Amino acid sequence: MDPKGPHTYQATLSYHGTTLSETITDQTTGASFSRAYANVNLPTSVGGSTAFVGFGAGTDGRVATIAIKSWTYTSGGTTLIDHSGGFASNGDLTATGIAAFNGSEADLTDGGGQEAGNFFANARVNVQDFSTTFTFQMKPDTGSPPAPVGTGLTFIIQNDTGHRPGPDFGESTLRLSPTPGTMTVVDSFTPLRLQDSERQRHRRGLDRRDAAARLPGYGAPARGGRVRQVGDDAPDRPGHMGGVNIGGPDRVLQEFTANPQGLIYSSAAYFDGKLYIQGVRDVIKAFALQLDPATNTMMINETPVTQGTNVSGFPGEVQSVSANGNTNGIVWSAQVDNFSGPAILRAYDANNLSTPLYASNQAGTRDTAGDGLHFTTPTIANGMVYLGTQFEVDAYGLLPQSTASGNGQQGNVLQTNLVSDLPGVAAVTDPNLVTPGAFRRAPQARLDFRQQRGSIHALQRPGPERRPDRHQPAGGKHPDARRPA
Repeated sequence: MDPKGPHTYQATLSYHGTTLSETITDQTTGASFSRAYANVNLPTSVGGSTAFVGFGAGTDGRVATIAIKSWTYTSGGTTLIDHSGGFASNGDLTATGIAAFNGSEADLTDGGGQEAGNFFANARVNVQDFSTTFTFQMKPDTGSPPAPVGTGLTFIIQNDTGHRPGPDFGESTLRLSPTPGTMTVVDSFTPLRLQDSERQRHRRGLDRRDAAARLPGYGAPARGGRVRQVGDDAPDRPGHMGGVNIGGPDRVLQEFTANPQGLIYSSAAYFDGKLYIQGVRDVIKAFALQLDPATNTMMINETPVTQGTNVSGFPGEVQSVSANGNTNGIVWSAQVDNFSGPAILRAYDANNLSTPLYASNQAGTRDTAGDGLHFTTPTIANGMVYLGTQFEVDAYGLLPQSTASGNGQQGNVLQTNLVSDLPGVAAVTDPNLVTPGAFRRAPQARLDFRQQRGSIHALQRPGPERRPDRHQPAGGKHPDARRPA
């Protein structure tokens, strides 16, 4: 991208017979590229001799403003679409998504990340024989330093309007009713814009479930540093979730900033009146629901009732909760930090997030997970916590437990009042331990005991097996944490 300013490009697409030709010219430098594609049957591909034409563009974590400066479309010697002078007059076009008409140009994106926009001509045109020419610019971020540029631009021919109201629920929160053989959408909420007017400020939707249980439900598939609560799920008020309000504003009960540090890419987890969420460059937080006496509505307290201290990188963390009904809740969360090494599985007391009950990196290599994977969700089943990583699935469960007398025989492991100078390795931690460790009893191995300075020390003579006891039976890694329900 030229630091002196965005270049203007001109693109021409022509279709005659079965040949589709394209030419792209950089009008700033004069550089040009051309290519022809043979044996192309557009009417068959789109399902008719006429279709709707327009443009689409999108960005990812990188940004740019994609601006169409002019556009003409000609078929059979007749100009069917004429915006050679720009888009100040645009009544023959419809824009959707993030796209907007901005003075004499049509902006498909507006300089933010994770955007998508398009616009189409309102009337069908002949696609059996045509030539279309348009000019466009890719404008970089104007911040300091500028964000990386990333975008894509597409000329689209489709046998559908692409913007009519219909049964499409992209980027929406849905309420589904199961019926034999199918699932029926009975209510929905769709934000008008996934990205609002502030750069990199996104929105998170949360819908409230059954009114009798007064429980919040699942997060809407939006991203961002804000939390949104949509309508109460009362069966006598259909449409209460808000649907989509064309032109805005969004129909929501509450919206507030949950992560002032950046984005939130995950859905919130719910347990016992609290929402748990952790965004990019932020700590895990719990927000409580409380009754608003003025409206008799359950609202989210915008101040966390408890929060952790571990800061997550990109893309934040996704939580799961295990519990015995509404008691003994454990919040499980996996830190992945953009594939930068092993994931770290943490367990928190659901009522006190300040200190983890367990972390998979606290016991050396014993419980080390595989390399992190974006949006990994800890899955709880059969008394185990399963964590998907890049090349393996890690299963976490309980360590072998001692009997009441202090001695326990489990398989080929003899456990006797285990003590360690490392936190989390054994049931008892003694930082002043002289001879830390435990021993695995192996066939034909011999234990010698010596008394030194008033203490008895055990030394294991070589046998077929001699190694520290990691308490890791085949098939799983075992954190010393409370058993998930």
